[in-house]
Amino acid sequence: MILLALNPLSKGVAISEMLILLLAIAFIGFLLGRWVINTQNVSLKKQMTETANELNSCQKQKNS
Repeated sequence: MILLALNPLSKGVAISEMLILLLAIAFIGFLLGRWVINTQNVSLKKQMTETANELNSCQKQKNS
């Protein structure tokens, strides 16, 4: 804790610093996970749309 006049070697300060770092890393991991899942969802929706279009064109050709 640079800005505060706290002893970084004391047990309470060390534990609080670890908790703050752990929470920050967990939040960053959460954001990265959401980004990956959203990217996969967009890709899957695009593939589903393309497959549905191909299916519709095949059904039209079969019925004609």
